[in-house]
Amino acid sequence: MFDSDEYVVNGPGETITARISLDADDSTPEPDPLANGLFSFGTLVTFSASDAIVMDLNHITVDSTLDNFGISAGAFKHFDGISAGAKGNVQQLPIAVPYEGTELFQLTLVNQAAGPTTYPLGLQLFRTLGAAEQIFNDGAGTTLDTQLIFGSALVRVVPEPSAFGLIAASWWVTTFTISRRRD
Repeated sequence: MFDSDEYVVNGPGETITARISLDADDSTPEPDPLANGLFSFGTLVTFSASDAIVMDLNHITVDSTLDNFGISAGAFKHFDGISAGAKGNVQQLPIAVPYEGTELFQLTLVNQAAGPTTYPLGLQLFRTLGAAEQIFNDGAGTTLDTQLIFGSALVRVVPEPSAFGLIAASWWVTTFTISRRRD
C-alpha cells in the first residue's frame, strides 16, 4: 500500500516521495505487521513515462532489515520508464529473523506532468523469475502472493496560484505596453 491515497505537486520537476508498506489488517487506520513477520518481498510501482521518472537507483531506499537479496547484502532494485521497485529479504545468516515492521521501501519520483491534471500510481508483484516465483513469504514460510491486494494512489498536479498571478501580470504588462505604443 502507498502511505497516501493522493500526492499533490505544483508542476514538472517537483518530487513525490512514496512509502510502500505491507498492511496485515486494512480495517485499522495504521499499517499492521504480519503475525509471523515477513521473510521476503518484491513490489513494483507503476506509472506513465510521460507523467513521472525515477532519476536513479539511489531514489529507491529499502528498509535496512529487508535490504538483502538472497544471502547477499543489498536488495535488488529496478527502474525503467514505466516502473520502479525493489525485491529483498531479511538477512539469512546465521539465522533468519523475520521482519516485524510494515514499511518495505521508499521511492522518490520526479513529476513530469504539467497541471492541472491527475495520474495514477499502481502497485504489483515484482517477479524476475516468472509466474511461478514466490515473492512475499512470511516468517513461517507461507507464501502470501495470492492473498495480497495491491493499492493505488493518485498524483494531483495543481499549479500554484502565484503562477496564475504571474501569467496574468505578464499579460497585463504586455497588453499595456502594446497599447502605449499605439498611442
